[in-house]
Amino acid sequence: MIQQSLGGHAIPVDEPARRALSRLGVADAETDLATLRATLERAVPKNRGSEFIELIEELAHDTCVEGIPDCPRCELRKICPTALTRQEQAHAASVGSPKTAKPKDAKSAATTAPPKPAKEPVVPTKTTKGKQGGTK
Repeated sequence: MIQQSLGGHAIPVDEPARRALSRLGVADAETDLATLRATLERAVPKNRGSEFIELIEELAHDTCVEGIPDCPRCELRKICPTALTRQEQAHAASVGSPKTAKPKDAKSAATTAPPKPAKEPVVPTKTTKGKQGGTK
């Protein structure tokens, strides 16, 4: 009300907004709402406060949801510590675990089969013209 009606500088923070800000690394999960609100009011310019909180609330309710966030869809995934950590964990899990899926067709089977050992190259021997290897 202070922000909308009276033109004051107030950034209301609820639990979903705190969750999103915590995942973004802006606040600790243990920070109480009053302290977080005061910090944001000092950091965000007065003329951008309403836009800031609207965007954070949209993020918190659409993408950075409670439980498992939808990080691949998030616009901030390249700078978000939570998204980067989840991406590294997913990459480590995919690299570390053996593939158990079977190829669907012969072409994919050929590309996923282990390579056959290469044959040793044949080195031509030096021969002289006209001689068949006999002695004179």
